[in-house]
Amino acid sequence: MDFLGIGPLELLLVIVVFLLVMGPDKVPGMAKKIGALVGQARQAVTEAKDAMIVEVDDIPSWNAAPEAKKEAASPDVSTPVQVSAEAVPALAAIAAEPHANRPMHG
Repeated sequence: MDFLGIGPLELLLVIVVFLLVMGPDKVPGMAKKIGALVGQARQAVTEAKDAMIVEVDDIPSWNAAPEAKKEAASPDVSTPVQVSAEAVPALAAIAAEPHANRPMHG
């Protein structure tokens, strides 16, 4: 298991060097500061997540009933399309064109 690309032995070595450099009297204070930073980071993430949920809830299409979402995602294709006799040659010409000549939509 790697943590940020560091294996368990390398992580242990970093911890030992940290303890040697900081000394046993400064470690509790550093741990307290690190814990406070982690707590602040978690609170910031929670606040951002809650703000996003509020924003998403304001989007009308996301609040639609599941049936409405399903209808919007899959339109009714059972209704036949009426094509005039004049349009058939034009549609055949478009279908015969190479894909490179078709306009890009998107």
